[in-house]
Amino acid sequence: MTRQKMEEAMNTTQEAYTKSLDDGLNTAKDHLAKSGQQWTKGWEEASQSGQDTLKAWTESNTAIMKGAEDVAKIWFTVSQSIMDQSVQTAKSMMAASSLSEVVDLQSAHAKNTFDTMVSEMTRMSELSLKSANEAMGPLNDRVNDAMVRMTKPMAA
Repeated sequence: MTRQKMEEAMNTTQEAYTKSLDDGLNTAKDHLAKSGQQWTKGWEEASQSGQDTLKAWTESNTAIMKGAEDVAKIWFTVSQSIMDQSVQTAKSMMAASSLSEVVDLQSAHAKNTFDTMVSEMTRMSELSLKSANEAMGPLNDRVNDAMVRMTKPMAA
């Protein structure tokens, strides 16, 4: 083999090696860029999911607190009303002219108090159930969203 042919063969080999090395480095660079983008996207999605979950908990707690406040207002109003009625009944009983009238006043007051309590307890129960359902809405949405995201890669 002549010197010129040897140099040509070495140059061809060197060029092929350089091209192969450049191709490998470019491929690695592309993979790293794609991988970095995927990690960034993953972290952004995780961050957004965390924010959405915090928002859902806040909405849920707000619904619970509003419901508790509404129930407490009803309870206070009913208690105040029953107390006022009890005072009025006591005054009427003091002014009664017979034991029979006292018993009738007391019986009517007891029945009225019982009926009021049953009615208002039903109302408070319905309000509590409504509040619980409203509180669970945002949390159910988060769970459903998580299930969709968890099953999405499996389907792809």
